Amino acid sequence: MIAQLKGRLVAKGPTEVVVDVHGVGYHACIPLSTYYGLPPLDVEVLLHTTTHVREDTLVLYGFLTREEKAAFELLCTVSGIGPRLATNILSGISARELVPAICTGDLVRLQAVPGVGKKTAERIVVELKEKAGRLALARVTPAEPGVSGDGLVEDVVSALVNLGYARGAAEKSLRAQAAADFIARNFQRARPPAFVTAKAQHRYDRPGPQREENIAMVRFCNLLSHYSGKSMHRNLAQHAMRYLAAREVARFNAAGVLLADGELSTPPTHVTVVGARGDARAEELFGAALRFPSGYRRVEWFDPREGALPNADVAYPQLPRAAAFVCSEGRCSRPAFEPGELRVLLERMNSQLPGSARPVVPSGDRSSP
Repeated sequence: MIAQLKGRLVAKGPTEVVVDVHGVGYHACIPLSTYYGLPPLDVEVLLHTTTHVREDTLVLYGFLTREEKAAFELLCTVSGIGPRLATNILSGISARELVPAICTGDLVRLQAVPGVGKKTAERIVVELKEKAGRLALARVTPAEPGVSGDGLVEDVVSALVNLGYARGAAEKSLRAQAAADFIARNFQRARPPAFVTAKAQHRYDRPGPQREENIAMVRFCNLLSHYSGKSMHRNLAQHAMRYLAAREVARFNAAGVLLADGELSTPPTHVTVVGARGDARAEELFGAALRFPSGYRRVEWFDPREGALPNADVAYPQLPRAAAFVCSEGRCSRPAFEPGELRVLLERMNSQLPGSARPVVPSGDRSSP
């Protein structure tokens, strides 16, 4: 079995490539996700491959990441799905999206992939739901040689923090944890204690850390630690904060450094909606919590049928209808059954926070959602 190919890329197309390895050209079928990430022709490339024997023909399937390869091999275990259809599926949905779709039974997302009908989508979910966890926990592979990491921390972190990546859904929390693991393994530096993504231009070049990226890392990893309950995420936040606390660093962008330090020393506004998935009122309460003008919040949806939350630090009562609770340091408010009630509780809670952790609520935005 050929496990990988490393050589010069001599031909490429949306569905296939040819890699020259020491004068021998290897043909491999690929999904679109791999095609879009290929380097220019005549540049070295590394493909993770799997071998399939079809009648009297040996066919190689190649992928840029181990995650894609693992997703391909998992799809091939589903009855009725062969290598060609598995490749087509990965051309229509990334491995990162595929696993959450399987874990949550998102048939609509799976059926949006060309070639996947309702019955095929149902088989994928039924046969792979338990197995998909191994992909969700798989390590993210480092960037290929020649791909710069410049700005990666800032881009990933800002998207996850500002868009509210972890909204109580296990698959999104796992995705955020995978991002933190990737950043820690590839960009964490001991001296100075910081995260550095800039790429060295020559062998004697030693790029330094960037303030904005490390501010983003403090905010991201600190918030993630509250969702996951894992000390390793808080340790990553503290690692970046040690760099920012240096006098020669803190005097520049003092507002950003103070914001990161304030969040690190204060728990976020914690809102939990307790109710069944699909319940209209629970959805309204959840939407109201997300719309509240606070960038430092932990919003979760607890459906008792799905089991405990990842970092269940509060025990919520079972009520006959959907309700939302606003909590801080183990103490919770009375239940809010209407979006307007929740807004009042959030404003009251935030008025009691330290100034550095208190969100700014626009004066013209006081109406109930």
